Amino acid sequence: MYTFKRIVLLVIVAATAILSSNVKPKYDVVTESVNVAPQYSSLISNRYTQKEEDLRIAKNDYIDLIDYQRLGAVNNLELYVKQDDLSFRVVNLDTGYIWGSNFNFDYLDETSPLHDPGDLGANEGWKRIFNSPASVSYYHKTNLREEYLYTNALSRKTFVNITTTNRVGFRAKTSFFLSKVKFDYEVYLDKEGLHFEVPFDLIEEGETFKLASIKLYPFFGAAKRNRIPGYVFVPDGMGALIRFDDEYDKGVYTKRFYGPDYGIYLKSDEEYLTLNTYGVVHGVNQNGFLSVIDSGASHAILSHYPSQITTDFNHTYVSYEYRKDYVQYLNKSKTSSVILVQENKNKYDIKQSFYFLSGDKANYVGMANKYKDNLIKEGVLEKTNHNEIPIHFDVLMSESKKAFIGRKIISMTTINELDEIISRLNSNQVKNITLTLRGWQKGGYSLTAPRYNSVEARIGGQRDLTKFNENHQNVYLEADYFKVSSYGTNYHKADVGQSIGQQLLEENAGRSYFLRPDVSIKKYESHLEKMARYSDGIHLSSTNYLYSEFSSNRNREEQIETMKEFLSKANQTSVSKPFAYLLGANRITDVALYSSQQKRFSDTVPFLAIVLSGYKDVFGRNANFFANTTNELLRLVDYHIYPSFYITNESSYYLLNTGSENIYTSRYLDWEEEIKRQYDFVNEALKHVANERIVSRTVLDAGFVKVSYANGVSIYINYSGTMKVDGAVSVQPSSYQVIL
Repeated sequence: MYTFKRIVLLVIVAATAILSSNVKPKYDVVTESVNVAPQYSSLISNRYTQKEEDLRIAKNDYIDLIDYQRLGAVNNLELYVKQDDLSFRVVNLDTGYIWGSNFNFDYLDETSPLHDPGDLGANEGWKRIFNSPASVSYYHKTNLREEYLYTNALSRKTFVNITTTNRVGFRAKTSFFLSKVKFDYEVYLDKEGLHFEVPFDLIEEGETFKLASIKLYPFFGAAKRNRIPGYVFVPDGMGALIRFDDEYDKGVYTKRFYGPDYGIYLKSDEEYLTLNTYGVVHGVNQNGFLSVIDSGASHAILSHYPSQITTDFNHTYVSYEYRKDYVQYLNKSKTSSVILVQENKNKYDIKQSFYFLSGDKANYVGMANKYKDNLIKEGVLEKTNHNEIPIHFDVLMSESKKAFIGRKIISMTTINELDEIISRLNSNQVKNITLTLRGWQKGGYSLTAPRYNSVEARIGGQRDLTKFNENHQNVYLEADYFKVSSYGTNYHKADVGQSIGQQLLEENAGRSYFLRPDVSIKKYESHLEKMARYSDGIHLSSTNYLYSEFSSNRNREEQIETMKEFLSKANQTSVSKPFAYLLGANRITDVALYSSQQKRFSDTVPFLAIVLSGYKDVFGRNANFFANTTNELLRLVDYHIYPSFYITNESSYYLLNTGSENIYTSRYLDWEEEIKRQYDFVNEALKHVANERIVSRTVLDAGFVKVSYANGVSIYINYSGTMKVDGAVSVQPSSYQVIL
């Protein structure tokens, strides 16, 4: 008996000790606001936009109109063609500048004033490559080969003039001798600009070789070494520039539009090409063009070759992929495999457009505004109407963690608690609030996707959520119909997509699966009626994955159409890190503020932000996790991006051992003061221009930027640690100045 009592006492003491050691704190640590001005070496790196130093007048001495036939003109553009080789010239009648699809070889003469020491030159074989209007890549078994139209004398082409009243151009029929590939393409001008088109139905293959890809006029817009000042814009992340230079050691830049294709095992940890575009400038504020891929972008690859790598010319082009080789595993352990080639071609038409810019529009800002104008015309963008800038909150309502039996639901923010948080924000004069509710569904945030047809009772249930939505605007329920946990139970394995090698589409070493697009849309439609009772808005997660799916045989172009269907179903939709085809969403969160910062890049530029400024509510990443707060806030002001936070009512301590344990500080009461401070910092600048487009952005000095808006307001941003001056305007270190 004594022994039994002693054991019981020891158990009680031990339990008390354990409970004492697990006392949960009632607050989260808020990192003090950090203000460390970037070093000068950082300000002149590709993390920032650089000052325009090379102001030479651009003169393209490597192309002319000799032996070219004038086909005609549309508005301010004139088209010339040489039927013998299908090369062409576009003349901008506003400036007289000539753009060419190839170039002359006079510079190869060492006595020519166009010759430069160190020129790589070109033999007859390279000249045929340079002059070829098109090339194809093809598979001989599993070996990838490339053939240019003029590398074999037995290849054939024909020219047909297709000029009409409103269109000036030609159709070419090409036949490649070695690969036996044939296709037709058109080059024409209309009132919008220049266009290339390749209809899928007019592509033919022989019996032996399989077409891999097509590229048209890869040297259009080429510039010899640094003879022509300028740059290439690429939509990498927020946006980046590659300036023309002779630094051959920086390498080739090549990247797939809209990120990797998980269906063919293509993966990347870098920022993606977010938009279906790129641009070229010959002389800043002189001559440029923006190229937009109207059809085929999801299977397209952007490549930039700097001078001194294979050629003397900086050149940028798009190749369109129809097939890819892949690894087929022969056993579950993946110890045995073979390389195969995709059997069927990806089905899509190619259409690529070029919009020519001149004067003060011939720069990345002018390109962004041209892209914006296209989206406005298509009805994708509409002007906003704000008196004060909006602020976004990701709100974690409930989570779950493993219990002795099943899973335990953890309430992080009830509906009533969120109501109180909003009241406190309003009393602090933060009123233009937009919310994303995460973990609102039964079972909590993790492991429940793709089931979103009931509300978690621990946060207040259906009644409280419905009432909350009736009393508040801009409430979006988070839902993920694309990526699911491999530990989840609300789907069948047959719902999971398959790769080309008949493997389940997965990420993170099998911890996540991707659903078939046809399954995703059906599940979404089945839940919409119930979700509409709780909220008018849906935030669609994992939309920044675009994959081919081979059990339903849907390529990426077809999946884009499914994604557009998602946007059209709910009254209001929201997405994060969007690709071009998702810009029709009502709200955009978590945009990338940087590029991949590859060695090849010279600058990061806010291209995507300029496209959307004044016409879409766009929010940055959650400010709870800023490393250098002031610098990030200045970037929000510079780019016209609104602030965002991740909040909970309870301490993030409760999230240990859950799917949200990466959220290490989120308790609203601890962040309240800092939220107010950061909001005021950004609002005091952007409230004057919330509904306006950016018309110019000038780097006056390293880390010193002037952004001008359509309503005449200018904002100076000083990232540096020293005072900066522009005329009568002085801007303190790590600060900004609004000029009304």
